[in-house]
Amino acid sequence: MIISHKHKFIYIKTAKTAGTSVVVFLADQCSNGDLVTATGKTDSIEAQKAGYHFPSGLSSSIEQAKLWLWKKQNESSHHGKIFKNLPAADAYRFLGSDVWNSYYKFCFERNPYDRAISLYYWHNRFAETMPGLNEYILTAKDKKLSNWLTYTIDDQVVMDHVYQFENLSEEIKNIAAKLSFTKTSLPQLKISQNRDKTHYSKLLSSQARVRIEAACFREIEYFQYRWEDK
Repeated sequence: MIISHKHKFIYIKTAKTAGTSVVVFLADQCSNGDLVTATGKTDSIEAQKAGYHFPSGLSSSIEQAKLWLWKKQNESSHHGKIFKNLPAADAYRFLGSDVWNSYYKFCFERNPYDRAISLYYWHNRFAETMPGLNEYILTAKDKKLSNWLTYTIDDQVVMDHVYQFENLSEEIKNIAAKLSFTKTSLPQLKISQNRDKTHYSKLLSSQARVRIEAACFREIEYFQYRWEDK
């Protein structure tokens, strides 16, 4: 998640939508006092090599957010567990209505069939023996397969814009133009572990398709995603 008071935007990070690269791209344009959730050490090093940098004064606001999260989640009996990225509902509570309603809010979403496959490879990237793709999807929880709860409140999309991962390069240019950024392309971080570019219709069983559609029925309806055979 990023909260930029300089540019007056809120970016809600969703899973398997090039989120780390987007965070680095946006953070490069932030200034001291903005809030940027942390990336991994390796990602930060690679970002710097690519010419993207984090402002030096972000740590105090990050720690402020982490403290708020720690208190909130302890109240909910999630003892001490800190999540790096706030969903929209928690971000709203953290920021308050004045900031939330006046800042430009956006995120990315992805075709749920492709996203499920990407999720499978990412979650099993260190596994010595990987489970079958369809087996993994059939046993995955809804909150893993779906991003819906990340950018909605009370089942309503609360972003000003939900950009599409499938058009990532063009969407980043649109964001750069919207926010008057100087850079217009992403650094290449956390490249997908899936080197097999076979179309999802050739990989997913009918049962896995049904499982994805059950978990992601709201975004499928909202964004008009359709199963395609290739």
